[in-house]
Amino acid sequence: MAVYGIDEKYVYVVDTVQQGDRNNPLQKSSRKNIELARFEKGPMAAKARTWTVSGSFDRRNLSKAIEKALRNNAHTYLNPAFKGLSYLGIQKLSKSIPTWLKVAKDPETDLELVGILMERAGTGGSLFRNFYRDFLLEAQEFLPKWQGPLREAHSLFSTAASHWRSISEILIQTSKSQNEAPLLEAARLASEIVRN
Repeated sequence: MAVYGIDEKYVYVVDTVQQGDRNNPLQKSSRKNIELARFEKGPMAAKARTWTVSGSFDRRNLSKAIEKALRNNAHTYLNPAFKGLSYLGIQKLSKSIPTWLKVAKDPETDLELVGILMERAGTGGSLFRNFYRDFLLEAQEFLPKWQGPLREAHSLFSTAASHWRSISEILIQTSKSQNEAPLLEAARLASEIVRN
């Protein structure tokens, strides 16, 4: 979400369509509720991080910042804070997803909801992966020595985004068909994301 205004009572934000109102992405929230959300605890919490982007930049400093960001992101991905994050979480997903039709209390509702949440909530599903894919493409301009690895990573994130969207669609379709065979394909796609 992005803040576009603040007054004494409210913070005015633009939220994603799926989290907010489809007809009006411009929303407001009390300052108190925004602060509570910013300082929420838990492994997926944002830790009150905010950024203000302004001014010009020194290309050399930006190159260093991009390199540092890439290294930090790779380290965090390969060393997740807990086993439900990162590649370990996707690996766990790939192993469990074939059983979901059997273990769900209400398969029709539960699988559809998980499919929707995977794509439209949390990390943003394919949206995040497409965003990072584009970052990797743009980073090539600032890190010419990294051209090959960045090109490969860009391709892998493009595939991961496509696979993530497909997994979400499979779950939604399976909720309606009650046919568990497509869940094996979803598990295969998740495994491929992990391998790559």
